Amino acid sequence: MKKFLIVFLAIILAFSLFSCNRNTVKYKCHEITIRLPEEFSHYEVDGYTMGFENEKVSIAGLREDYKTYPELTSLSLEQYSNFILDNNSARGMKRSEYFGEMASAEHTYLNTENNQNYKYFSVMLKTHQAFWLIQFSCAESDYETLKPQFIEWAKTIRY
Repeated sequence: MKKFLIVFLAIILAFSLFSCNRNTVKYKCHEITIRLPEEFSHYEVDGYTMGFENEKVSIAGLREDYKTYPELTSLSLEQYSNFILDNNSARGMKRSEYFGEMASAEHTYLNTENNQNYKYFSVMLKTHQAFWLIQFSCAESDYETLKPQFIEWAKTIRY
């Protein structure tokens, strides 16, 4: 009986600890939603449709809708992602992987103002109204630690 009680209490404690770190907020922008930890706040990013940030991470989303760009309507996600990669190859953007209905890519950017490298994990997706390019970025030194979280946040995107 003692063993059962100890295991039971350990399970309850584990659920309590993990649930405390999982307080998320569902953000909506046009036809997509994304779940992020509650410490994120909305901010305006020049040239982008949406932006969120916390102390270490910036997330920027670009929406290219079919009404504004009718030539995109006939493209597949693979064609669109190839177009994005081709246009950003000089910046070192390389395909990462597909997961679900999203293509992903990675690249590094040197901010010459502060001489700091930033690493980007980008996902591309196709909705019924638009293509989206959503970029998760952080200091290059934090990237390997944060990349699994970027992937988890990307997987919460719904449309």
